[in-house]
Amino acid sequence: MKRFVLMTLSAILSVSALLVTGCAREELPDNRETDYGYVQFKLYKEVSYGNVTKASGDNLLDELSQAGKINIMLTNSEGRTISQTLTLSAADNEAAEFGLRSAKLRLLKGDYEVVSYALYDNLDNQIGNGNRTVVAKPLTIIPGGMEVFDLTADVAPRGMIRFNLVKDLSGLDPVPALRDRRDNGYTFDEISSLDITLVDVNEQTQVVSFTGIPVSFSIHFSGDEHHDGADNVAGNQTSSSQADSIVYAPAGNYKILSYRLYDSDDLLLEDQDFTNSLEDQATVIEVTDNELTEADVPVTLVMADGYMRDYYALRKIWLALDGPNWSYEGQTWPKGSNWNFDRDPDLWGDQPGVQIHDNGRVASIDLSGFGIKGKVPDAIGQLTDLVQLSFGNHNETRRYHDQAASAAAQPLYPVKGSAEDKALWRQNRYKDFGKYVCPTEPISPVCALALRMNGKTSSAASYYDNMSLDEISRMAASRAVPTVDQVRPYDMNLGTMTNGLTGISAEIRNLTRLESLSIANSPITKEGFPGADAFSPLTALIDLEIYNCKNLETLPEGIASLPSLITVNLSTNGFTEQGSYDALNNLASGSSQDVIQILYFLQNKLATLPVSVGEMASLGMLNVMQNNIQGDLPALGRNFAPQELSFDDNHIKSVPDEFCSLEALTSFTISYNELTEFPNFFSSDESNIIMSAINVAHNNIKKLPDAGTFHGVRVNTLTLTGNPIDVFPAELAATNSFVEVLTMQSCGMKSFPEENCFNGENSDYLTTLDLQYNNLTDIPDYFSARTLPYISGMDVSYNAFEEFPLEPLNILRMTAFGIRSQRNSEGERCLSDWPEGLSTHTGLRGFYIGSNDLRLINDDISYLIFYLDISDNPNIIFDATDVCSAWKAGQYFLYYDRTQDIIGCDAMLD
Repeated sequence: MKRFVLMTLSAILSVSALLVTGCAREELPDNRETDYGYVQFKLYKEVSYGNVTKASGDNLLDELSQAGKINIMLTNSEGRTISQTLTLSAADNEAAEFGLRSAKLRLLKGDYEVVSYALYDNLDNQIGNGNRTVVAKPLTIIPGGMEVFDLTADVAPRGMIRFNLVKDLSGLDPVPALRDRRDNGYTFDEISSLDITLVDVNEQTQVVSFTGIPVSFSIHFSGDEHHDGADNVAGNQTSSSQADSIVYAPAGNYKILSYRLYDSDDLLLEDQDFTNSLEDQATVIEVTDNELTEADVPVTLVMADGYMRDYYALRKIWLALDGPNWSYEGQTWPKGSNWNFDRDPDLWGDQPGVQIHDNGRVASIDLSGFGIKGKVPDAIGQLTDLVQLSFGNHNETRRYHDQAASAAAQPLYPVKGSAEDKALWRQNRYKDFGKYVCPTEPISPVCALALRMNGKTSSAASYYDNMSLDEISRMAASRAVPTVDQVRPYDMNLGTMTNGLTGISAEIRNLTRLESLSIANSPITKEGFPGADAFSPLTALIDLEIYNCKNLETLPEGIASLPSLITVNLSTNGFTEQGSYDALNNLASGSSQDVIQILYFLQNKLATLPVSVGEMASLGMLNVMQNNIQGDLPALGRNFAPQELSFDDNHIKSVPDEFCSLEALTSFTISYNELTEFPNFFSSDESNIIMSAINVAHNNIKKLPDAGTFHGVRVNTLTLTGNPIDVFPAELAATNSFVEVLTMQSCGMKSFPEENCFNGENSDYLTTLDLQYNNLTDIPDYFSARTLPYISGMDVSYNAFEEFPLEPLNILRMTAFGIRSQRNSEGERCLSDWPEGLSTHTGLRGFYIGSNDLRLINDDISYLIFYLDISDNPNIIFDATDVCSAWKAGQYFLYYDRTQDIIGCDAMLD
């Protein structure tokens, strides 16, 4: 043991010795030269160097970069002369102006004197003053070191200039003499490049010119014209254009002799020559050698330019309409926005609600949502390039059920778009309006789900357009089934004002390019409108909206004489009964009779539809819903060929057979009226016409006309909801009617005919059947795959079935089926059957049997029926084993209550 300790101690000492030895500093050899050192010569421009070593001579170099080599004459302490030629270099020619460096010269240690030097270009040609004598200055070479020795050369002094285009506002009042400017002027931000010529004020023979200098426009605050990107909020907002490059000029004091401004296409904007007015220029551009001078080039703004007159007119309009108190409400601009005139006048066109043309002229003004008050002043007549003008509109406050649409800002009028772009804007704008104020009765979500899954569409399913399949299915399994009241909200109620517009100046007559005019939600009266002579010049006006003006009792004079109207909205005004008739009649027989395509005349007091409407040759859409039209509609004749007609919410009792042509008609809605007979305007010569939608919901139609007199219908979606039809209409099959989607909710229907009512030539085209809220207890045997092979969606919820009707489930294409909430006459749950073998149906994807009285479900459950509703069955016992894994993977949707007895999938109860 003792021996082991000694050996261990010996090893430790040995390692320690090695460590100490390893940490000793190693002496490295000194590789520096002991007898030699280096010198590097730096050559500067004499004029900017200061009181140091200078060369003699009179000849000047134009640029220091001309010197490519230098020959140096030196003497050492022993009197020996040394001559060496060295190269000179700099990063580039511009950097050369601040000095050149020579290659390093290796010399023996000791003292030297630089006697003279000569400069050469890169071709070895001597330049400058020849050999130059240097005032005695010692040069000491230190072994291993390097000395720097400065020399100078006679070079013409040059400085740098960066031009900044700044605005001269003195020309706004009074107007200066006419200058050579592009027609109608130009905006400051159009300037893209600059040509400029300077003259030396002391030596006027010295003129320097620069061409094609690019400039960049920026908006900043006054006092910060040469800003570095950080705004200085000390002053009002202004703008300037700064040159993107720096130019060089001989040192001197300069004034601007002339300049030319160009746009991005190199088109001349302005040409100014100051030869005869140099003495009037107060600013002198001082160029100092190797210094950067910021040179302002004033560009005078003149009131004669059309865009400047427009911007001053904007300010007058703002002041006249209570502009200082505006506060924007809407989605297009930030909440609380207002116009801002604390900036240079040429920036006044940049306002919320204002669009401008490329030439700076005002193109569009939309004052909807700002809360304007007062009368539009005469200044409106200055805006002669205006194409759109809006003092409120029907979308000013969105209250639609569709939250995504409600939150979205409305697209601006395409002032720079093509005629097709503008037509599309008008079409979408009014389709959007029509979609939300007069929707079709909503089909059940079960049927909507089947349509979506099979790639089909229907106007009755438009309520669900922005929903996903899962969202539609969730609604189908809930008690929140949409009704027409939920999908018929109005943007503005009659009499709800959002602004205080009281009048419009007759100077509106000057807006001969105006294409769109909207006046809405205003207390304006007929007297507040200008006379007829103010409207007659507006020959370009194609879109007119006068909406929700509660004090307007009839159409203003001159509106009917407008010759080019295409889309017109005269809805929700304070028109009297006679005023309503006169307004529609005068418009229908006015100058635009043959060109109007879309006409909205909702929510007025119209009691009689003028026959003159039938003479509107181009009318494609007419909407007169929510008026007070009484009795029978007039026969407008087969020459009247619209595409969409809406007569909902009136007191119409009948529609004549010769009411209109069906040649172009796609949609006819006349719900909530007093019809007792189904309109019979299809004729034998129009048998190939298939309409998109016919809606006669909520009338008093008890049955369809007999087959002997009834011509039938040919339509994608037929809505009979809310009519007292107690037996399913066999007349559809008897007249070989073509119907794909049939909605008969809330008809009080009790049964189907005893004989087959689906045996017509076109019966098999039926794909969707909505029979909710009736009193059905049975579905006949002839309801089968043989008679209805393509039906994919059916909903018989809210009826009185005591036994499950298996007939629909024998149809292979059935995709979604609803049978929720069956109640007997006592209001008791009456359906307790489960359709055994349901899992064998290979086409079914949605099955809704909630709110019944199901008990033990002793059947396989198919994962293919991935939308299954069993909710609100309080006594159910449901084994979810077959679908548990799919449910946990998010691939199966079971609608159930946690209070129900769900077995086989504990995760459903967590």
